[in-house]
Amino acid sequence: MSMAFSLRRRLLLGFLPVLILIAGVITSLAHKLAEDVFYDNIDRILRAHSRGLFLVLENSSDPIERQQLFTEVLADVSTFRPALFHIIPSDSNSPSLTNADPNSLKPCAFQPDQTLGCTCSATYLGQEYRQVASQEFGRSQSYKITLAIPIESWHNDLHHLLQIMFILGGLGVLLAIGLSIASVYWALAPINQAGRILLQLPSEPTPSFTPRPNLGLPVELAPFQQAMDQMLARINRYVERHRQFSRNAAHELRTPITLAKTTLQGALYESHSEEQYRKIIGEALSGLDRMNDLIEQLQLLCFLEDTPHHNHVETVELNSLLRECIAAHCPRAQFEDRSSASPVLIQGNPTLLYSLWANLLDNARQYGPIDHPVQVILSTTASEVCVQIKDRGYIPPEELLHLTDRFYRVEQSRNRKHGGAGLGLTIVQEIIKHHGGQLNITSSPDQGTCVDVCLKMIHT
Repeated sequence: MSMAFSLRRRLLLGFLPVLILIAGVITSLAHKLAEDVFYDNIDRILRAHSRGLFLVLENSSDPIERQQLFTEVLADVSTFRPALFHIIPSDSNSPSLTNADPNSLKPCAFQPDQTLGCTCSATYLGQEYRQVASQEFGRSQSYKITLAIPIESWHNDLHHLLQIMFILGGLGVLLAIGLSIASVYWALAPINQAGRILLQLPSEPTPSFTPRPNLGLPVELAPFQQAMDQMLARINRYVERHRQFSRNAAHELRTPITLAKTTLQGALYESHSEEQYRKIIGEALSGLDRMNDLIEQLQLLCFLEDTPHHNHVETVELNSLLRECIAAHCPRAQFEDRSSASPVLIQGNPTLLYSLWANLLDNARQYGPIDHPVQVILSTTASEVCVQIKDRGYIPPEELLHLTDRFYRVEQSRNRKHGGAGLGLTIVQEIIKHHGGQLNITSSPDQGTCVDVCLKMIHT
């Protein structure tokens, strides 16, 4: 399968950017969270020890003792480098206390009313420090205390931690990609299996198709399997209809050709009178006329199947069309107009509609008893026009189901007395479908046969 059109690769290419984006976002958030936690911990330590320096100032007045206590307070703040402090009392007579160059520790934006202190980063002698500036109020005076500790070693620890996180994140991304690939392959496995099963179907459609119920497709793809089964079943039905149609058409065409050939060969090898020759030629021409009618019917079926329904459509006056068709094909028919509208107008192809009524009237005239005239009844409803064509002939129920099948003839007409090929009602049904109508045929021994055609009516 081509990479450009592979569904599997499309899914993977769609997942990978999403996974990389998610991994990038998670890594950035983790980095930011680690830095925030890192500085929060240092700031809490600074504030606590800044408070400890203030308590030393409040509780001890001896400079030596203070220095010793300062050393003890700051001993656990920094391991590798000493903490720096700068204390400025509010009493100008009291000296400032510091263990570093005061100008080297640049204080943060100092707010005297912020007792918890303001923290920021600073640089002292080329080293990065974290410092807190706070104001503490004692019993006799207040103090501005700046405390800073080196964070280089802690930064190194943080960088090592982040490196580990990046490595673990990369491994997580690779694991996610692997799981995505496995998931895509697993999810598409039933489709691949269904494809392999479809490829194993016979290249030539079989007359009967049995659906395959166990393709192993997920529930979401069950409609796909059902649609495929239905499509294959329809294809097999269409192919079988085509085969049957081809066999029947060949048989129907072969019969008049064989008859004409036999008749003419007999006339060729034997001597006959002029009257006999005329009779032989007439029989041959009759067979050729029947073959020509069959070809015209086949052409009409092809036209109906290939032409859009809206082609050659115009407004047709059904009353006059029925009267014209009755006069030409069944003059003895009794026409009864029960329509509430005059004239009755429909949208359709006049040529096809004429062929529709001509076929029905010919059938009623040929297969109904001679002593009972054909009845044609025209009636209307609010939106439809219905035409009933009745004769006294009877069609068994088992025959009614197949009347519109191609080349199907009821038993009484199989002797070809009337020359029909079994395509008339097939053409009728296709014309009715072409016009969006409905066909209903009923038959009983007492009432005879009734063909009911309903078409959409247009209002003026």
